[in-house]
Amino acid sequence: MNKILVYDMGSRFTSDVIECIESLNVEVKKVDHTLKADEIEDDIKGIVITGSKDNISDGSGFRTIDEKVYELNIPIMGICYGHQLTNYLLGGKVIKASVPEQGERQLEVIKQSPIFMGMDKIQNVMMYHNDEVEELGKGLEIIAKTKDCKVAACHNLDKKIFVLQFHPEAEHSEHGLMFFKNFIQICGL
Repeated sequence: MNKILVYDMGSRFTSDVIECIESLNVEVKKVDHTLKADEIEDDIKGIVITGSKDNISDGSGFRTIDEKVYELNIPIMGICYGHQLTNYLLGGKVIKASVPEQGERQLEVIKQSPIFMGMDKIQNVMMYHNDEVEELGKGLEIIAKTKDCKVAACHNLDKKIFVLQFHPEAEHSEHGLMFFKNFIQICGL
């Protein structure tokens, strides 16, 4: 059976991410961040990288994943820390946020993307982050922003990478479940 692989980076919301995916009748395989790219099974049709308490801006001791995951041609969705880590591993720069965002924020979609299919251009999302992306990773482009976060979401359509600074799994994210529905469609499930 086809599955979505969830890299658990230590977020308190990982179980909510899994619950959202499973509510759409898709099986989930939760793994530790140490799983190597060549250990990912053939039935994995998408990868989700969760949030974390770690801060990349601290410079060391933060959790990471095998960079070769981005070469597998499997769609990837990064959430919060997963967004920052993806940009970092693709050569971008992550810094301590000048304005850390905690709680509900208004997101503005500035470029259409399959991850935003069927959603409002302006929507409320939940943010919990102290770091932010200052320079994009290779091949990524900005698709959404908030008042205090210029890189609130980005994508690489060719590689099917979609990374979100916010938490779609959080109860107060307006179109939360739709992000997972759209990602599952991108994965062909």
